[in-house]
Amino acid sequence: MTRRLDDQQQRFAAQVEQDHQDWVIMWGYYSRLYWAFPRFNVPPGTVVAAPAPGELTEAMRRAEIAAALAPRFEAAAPARPRRGEPLPRQHLDGGRSPATAANTAGRRPAGDELREPEASVG
Repeated sequence: MTRRLDDQQQRFAAQVEQDHQDWVIMWGYYSRLYWAFPRFNVPPGTVVAAPAPGELTEAMRRAEIAAALAPRFEAAAPARPRRGEPLPRQHLDGGRSPATAANTAGRRPAGDELREPEASVG
């Protein structure tokens, strides 16, 4: 019975995410809450949770309004691509092109040269 209910909750979460594409929506199996993570510029740590889809969408709307009125925050990392979109290059190889990665492989950074040990005077 619980598995069937969780399937229904996951379908509700997918529908809410489809209707609100600026959010990632998840159903929490153990928490029994819907969780919404914004895909837009908000203060760090902004997450919305509610026990029902209607309550979740209302809380999401309040978070969107608050974000629109708040000062802009610098994102710590690039925005996560929407489902089905290819990952940006920096997610795949650290932002370096294949040629740059090959040219720098095995080289030490500047200033990290090997030095002869100093002879001790004694």
